Amino acid sequence: MERIHPDDHDQALSSVRRYLSGEIENYESEFRFLHKDGHYLWIRARGKIVERNEKGEPTRFIGTHVDVTHRRKVDASLRIARFIFDKAAIAIFEIASDGRILQVNRQAAVDLGYSEVELCGMSIFDIDPDVTRATWREAWQLLCHAGLSHHERTHRRKDGGVIPVEVTSNLLEYEGEKFSVDFVKDITDRKTRERDLKASERRYQMFFNKAPVGYVVTDNHSDGPCVVDVNDTFLELLGYRRQDVLHTPLSRYYTEDSRRKMMEAAFYKSPQEKTIMQVHPRYDANKEVIGAFTMYIDNTDRKRAEEEARRLASALSQSQKMEAIGTLAGGIAHDFNNILGAIVGYAQLAQMALKENPKVEEYTNQICIASERAKELIQQILAFSRQTEYEKRPANIGIIIKETLKLVRASIPSTIDIRQDVKTNVGTVEANQTKIHQVILNLCTNAAHAMENEGGTLSVTLLPVSIGDSDGSHPHDLKPGSYVKLTVEDTGRGMDAYTL
Repeated sequence: MERIHPDDHDQALSSVRRYLSGEIENYESEFRFLHKDGHYLWIRARGKIVERNEKGEPTRFIGTHVDVTHRRKVDASLRIARFIFDKAAIAIFEIASDGRILQVNRQAAVDLGYSEVELCGMSIFDIDPDVTRATWREAWQLLCHAGLSHHERTHRRKDGGVIPVEVTSNLLEYEGEKFSVDFVKDITDRKTRERDLKASERRYQMFFNKAPVGYVVTDNHSDGPCVVDVNDTFLELLGYRRQDVLHTPLSRYYTEDSRRKMMEAAFYKSPQEKTIMQVHPRYDANKEVIGAFTMYIDNTDRKRAEEEARRLASALSQSQKMEAIGTLAGGIAHDFNNILGAIVGYAQLAQMALKENPKVEEYTNQICIASERAKELIQQILAFSRQTEYEKRPANIGIIIKETLKLVRASIPSTIDIRQDVKTNVGTVEANQTKIHQVILNLCTNAAHAMENEGGTLSVTLLPVSIGDSDGSHPHDLKPGSYVKLTVEDTGRGMDAYTL
């Protein structure tokens, strides 16, 4: 008994005593027994009493010892394997070649809502709605050929719901038969995350492409940043197609001056350029800069607006100067009119006193004629200076235009020829004479500005126009009747599309 393992000694001795006392009919026990080389073997001991004395006491006992060390190791491995099979957090199915489910673990039953017993009475066709006998035979042949397969499927639960699963099938051959051992993982959460990620990517792509500013994503290359993505606004800004921009050097889209400034700073804004650029670095998992995310803002409209604001400010300043000049001219005209009145008066007195001297009378007549012309000029200056007199009165537009054109002629270059076809017998209209002066003067001044470098012809036309009931749609919603039409034309270059 001293060769029996200390931990098994009491159990082995107890089995012998119980048999000898008749408590058990057969003697059988397993224990560890010390080998000659010092290690322990598992021994299966069996024995039997073959002879007793007159008192019935056993006198002869025979038995066998069998080495069961290997079997014990196999049993231990099987117990461990079964434990892992039952406690695994992933569903495991053992499936026969005809699709019958032979064995499942606890997790498989939990995932599908069945008991283990229920599942072992079912087939793969009961839990996978997409598998038919034809597709199963094809999948089985592929598994037998490769020994392993990996695919995503859909499994139907007992309550009718379906879950996406990831299946890894392994071919198992045992005692001449083949089985499929399937490891099945519920990937519902992963699929949900993938859908959310794709939806997020679609939203990002939509915001990226529809943003009102140009975006460019670049990777760092040895020869400089390379374009890997752009949005629609950037393409519209520069007029390129996407396939012409991707995987090209970013420097291709800069002027030499802009390229230098871009290398000097991460934020670049030039009042001479049409774009404002902001650069933000892109990092990898190790916080290393791998590229950049660049934003471009089209500055063209703002620059035009600034130029237009400067132009309007200049025009306002010029208008204020003209108003001041008009006020000054009005004051001078009044004073000059008083002086002119005295000249005319004394000239008329001289005519009365020297009627007998024809030569002197002729001179005084010329003084009066010249004075009348000066008076007309003063009246024009006064009309120009009266900025607040807006009362409408019957007026002969033709005469007003002719008087205004005399002022225009004196104020524009001699390289501009004035041609007029102004009728003074077209009748009267209800208008403010000062306003008519201003309108004509402004139109002619604008026309002169368009021709001040090359010269040209300024044409002014005034013609009668009659609009009847049968003329269809009337221009500017004018009522039928008699009108006058004023046309001011020039041979200048005209206005560009932006000004229009």
